[in-house]
Amino acid sequence: MNRIAVAVLAGLAVMSTAQAETYGRTERVRVLGSSSIEVIGRLDPAAKGSSLRAINVKYFNRDGGTWVRFTIDNGSVLPGSRVTLERPMLKDVKLKQRDGGVEHRPEVAITLCIGRTILETTLTVSDRTGYTAPLTIGDDDVRKLGAVDPAREYTIEPSCPAQAKVEPEPHDMPEPAPTR
Repeated sequence: MNRIAVAVLAGLAVMSTAQAETYGRTERVRVLGSSSIEVIGRLDPAAKGSSLRAINVKYFNRDGGTWVRFTIDNGSVLPGSRVTLERPMLKDVKLKQRDGGVEHRPEVAITLCIGRTILETTLTVSDRTGYTAPLTIGDDDVRKLGAVDPAREYTIEPSCPAQAKVEPEPHDMPEPAPTR
């Protein structure tokens, strides 16, 4: 009889672990760099790729390549609500618009902390002010994370291990505090 009780309890433990690792459709995500910032991310298995809403997107040349400087704004009124990052542009992604035009978005490499998972990914950066979530995590990255329950939100706080912390990059800069 004790074996049955142990088996049932072990099964419940596995179920609760699996439940804890199921992400919601919307999660808090930490963008890692020398200055990290937390943003709201939408895990969207229907999206082809991942994208990040940024402001002040500027292209410049460094070391013979094209780089992108952009500011992430998480919408908070507290200090630290903006971070400016610089990344080498990996490629120019062209997106067809409904009106027939083409939008160019730079693709960059970035490291994210989602729950207890460090996700090194590439994503496009653009001013997506019409979107509610600043970060969309697309199909390829969602598959790396695991199960997503669209009925749930904010299931796992970003808490990546300290040893996984990204080393400061010489080109990441905190956004200057606004003058009042």
